[in-house]
Amino acid sequence: MNRRDAGWPEQFVYVCSATRAALVNMLPIIHADLHRVRGLVVFCGASGPDSPDGTAQAEAIEPAERLEKVLSSWTNGRLSAANGTVTTLYGDPGDFAAWRGNMGRVFEAFGSPEGTALPILFNIKGGTKEMAIGGILGRTDEERFQIVTVRGEPLQVERVSRSRQAALPVQGRMLGLRQYLAIYGLWEDDGAPGEMRRNGLESFYREQGRAIRAFAAAVLADAPRIAAALNRIAGGCFSGPGGRTFESSNFGIATPLPAAAFVALDGFPGLAIGRDDHGTPVDCTIETEAAANFLRGGWLEALLYLEIADAMRKRNDVEIAASLRIRLRNGANQIAEFDIAVLIRSQLHLIEAKTANMGSAVSAEAGERSFAQLDSMKRLLLGQVGKALIVNPRVTQAYNLDGRARRGGEELFLGRDAVEHAVERIRQLAGAPPV
Repeated sequence: MNRRDAGWPEQFVYVCSATRAALVNMLPIIHADLHRVRGLVVFCGASGPDSPDGTAQAEAIEPAERLEKVLSSWTNGRLSAANGTVTTLYGDPGDFAAWRGNMGRVFEAFGSPEGTALPILFNIKGGTKEMAIGGILGRTDEERFQIVTVRGEPLQVERVSRSRQAALPVQGRMLGLRQYLAIYGLWEDDGAPGEMRRNGLESFYREQGRAIRAFAAAVLADAPRIAAALNRIAGGCFSGPGGRTFESSNFGIATPLPAAAFVALDGFPGLAIGRDDHGTPVDCTIETEAAANFLRGGWLEALLYLEIADAMRKRNDVEIAASLRIRLRNGANQIAEFDIAVLIRSQLHLIEAKTANMGSAVSAEAGERSFAQLDSMKRLLLGQVGKALIVNPRVTQAYNLDGRARRGGEELFLGRDAVEHAVERIRQLAGAPPV
């Protein structure tokens, strides 16, 4: 076997092209292990770091700066511009000759302290076609030059040769959720003082798993009717000008909520089940805002978290987060929240749980906002490979949703089996066999 096919070089210089899809640049060196990387060169499709071009700033300059900053942090400054081990080379993104020349400079500039030339690994995934092809044409030493790319579900790094394209092993590590957010310049928000943090919410879901599953089964039996009633009932629990002052609210068995759901919620925090003289459930008092939120749709988020966690329980390369709040850039008040986030082998996927009637004309505007927000987050966080799933058991027909989802790249899961099918999709993304 050719030694180049056996695995990662013991030491190498890594070359990539700046891209907003930060994961494709980070994955090869994380999988190889950062200690192997002796130098980093970033091709940046801009005239220079101070280019006034807004597109160049967003698509190239800021990603290049963020990549250097993260690697400097993770390697305690070993890989950094200040240490001379990270270099950014600029050029016209559509000029083959510029990138051919830049790759030539890479070969000239890097060697080991002993004077032996280090292998050059060029990631062709990011940047423009001209940057990739120009970089390949610019190699001056065939033996030192190796091409890698990132692809697949789940993602893997592959070495490209003249006759084959083969996966490289994960000899380093995979990204955790906090690291994934960091490479995009984002971080998790802990919420306001006194609010339940994510790990507390996930523990609550697990503790109440039996009640949540039983309640959800009762709702899903007739989701269009029951979920609609729950939304109306729980939505009426808030009143007061200038805020959402909570008031208790009662509703009786005459609503479409089946008795099985009452039984399931007996003892659930924030809900008090009333019974008649024969012990039959007859009403439910909503005592807390958290309980109202659970009835209004939180039950679906909780069920998705439990079912996905159960399906992935034997996987150590999958991380699941419920109600993930992230802070965007440096904006103090810019926060996005995702019902479920699933990190599979360093690739993030997002799931939105909906119980609104997104297919109706009345809710079309709200549905469009939901799609637009998910479109934005998909572009920001998921790149070309990450998936955005919308799960709505209340909607049984796609109406105008299919076309809208296709335009944004979202996947729809509708009807009473929506949760089951969404969980199976996550299993597919994780490379697990169907159940």
